[in-house]
Amino acid sequence: MELKELIKNSEQRVKEYKELLSNVFRNKDIDYPDWYKQLLRENKNREEVWLKELVKEKTYENQGLNPPFCYKY
Repeated sequence: MELKELIKNSEQRVKEYKELLSNVFRNKDIDYPDWYKQLLRENKNREEVWLKELVKEKTYENQGLNPPFCYKY
């Protein structure tokens, strides 16, 4: 997959996780288990970190540079 597509898909997943979380905490009729809430939070946070890394990599690519991990020993 191309980097643009990965970024687009990641942005979509972050948006979906945020919607799910808001629905879980807004809907008081259904008592969701704590593990489910925690799982949604963790997945959203992981996806945000992944998105940040993808955007960083795209920035380096646009500048014609190699990402920093290429220079680590």
